[in-house]
Amino acid sequence: MANKKKRNIAMFLGAGASKAFNYPVTKEILNLIITDIKSGILFTDDDINDRQAELYRILVKELIINLSPGLRPAFENGKTAEENKLPLITDLLSQAEHLYNNEHTLADFNFDIKNPLLGDINTLNERWNLKDVITLLEWAIIKAINKEGNKSKKKLDRFISWVRQTNVSENAYISIITSNYDYAVEWNLLEYGEGNDAHKLIDYGFNWRDVGDGKVYLRPDNPLFRIFKLHGSTDWLKCHRCGFIYINPTEDIYDLAFSNIKTHANTCHCNYWPLSPVLVTPSFSRTVKDTNLSQVWRNTLELLRTADEWVITGYSLPGEDLDIKSLFIRALKGRVKAPLIKVIQQSKNSQVQYDHFFGKENYTFIEGGFEHYDLSAIQTG
Repeated sequence: MANKKKRNIAMFLGAGASKAFNYPVTKEILNLIITDIKSGILFTDDDINDRQAELYRILVKELIINLSPGLRPAFENGKTAEENKLPLITDLLSQAEHLYNNEHTLADFNFDIKNPLLGDINTLNERWNLKDVITLLEWAIIKAINKEGNKSKKKLDRFISWVRQTNVSENAYISIITSNYDYAVEWNLLEYGEGNDAHKLIDYGFNWRDVGDGKVYLRPDNPLFRIFKLHGSTDWLKCHRCGFIYINPTEDIYDLAFSNIKTHANTCHCNYWPLSPVLVTPSFSRTVKDTNLSQVWRNTLELLRTADEWVITGYSLPGEDLDIKSLFIRALKGRVKAPLIKVIQQSKNSQVQYDHFFGKENYTFIEGGFEHYDLSAIQTG
């Protein structure tokens, strides 16, 4: 008797899904950054001295105020910003990216900002330009996300258990696609001691380097898990000489990119330094140019095109995600038979967008949120 064909389920996790695992959603991030700047804890890392950290905080603060002057009072002591009245961090980042992409700027971050920490500018590489400060803002965004996230929540454990049990069963296989760059899911999918075998157990959608010996791992033929991260990850670093990405399946290595000292940990095995983050931060002006991520997007398209079922959770079809909406539409147009589509959301706020996007009769909208949904109700047979 022929083996029963496993049902192929493509599960897309948006920001709302990460919120279920205690990671902040977009509207919360700016308030977290402002709070950490005011309290003096942003950028306080072991390899950054206090003076340097304070300078970084000043530059991020001035960038935010230059992009939105009405936010200056939010940085005053004794003032508490109302989260729901703050602009989205995506709006500020889009403004900054638009200025940079069109070769414009805002403040002169070297002389307009009167602060002794900037010191005297004597050489070209001592100057701060808009791109440098945007990089600091991106770093602040990631630190806000990782600070709040908790990789051992019971809600996450329930989801992890369901994915593992499903993928080893004869009924179905769940492939995870996400626009999030936190590592909550993939770190927890690996049980104790499995981190060294991540290259066998997880298909990330591209070939990658091992952080220890520099070996290049090819995509596994029969992975236990498939995780395609469209916007990169905080446990990835890229070398701009050889083009390979390093992945650490058990440690956050993002901060290594911002060290000003060349070490073995932040240098590629091809001897290039420094390694760089691989993150497509949320912006209307940002495009995916990295060749590794291009492979992830291409393989995601094929996954969606061939999957029996799509489950989309915690994703509200935001305006800036033109590429992701294009991905869904192209995958639908590339099929003979449409997949079964389920959309799981906390509330009905995005239902109208989905009705227009897929058509009311072509999908099922499920209210109540990912954290409360009975995962066994997802069709697996």
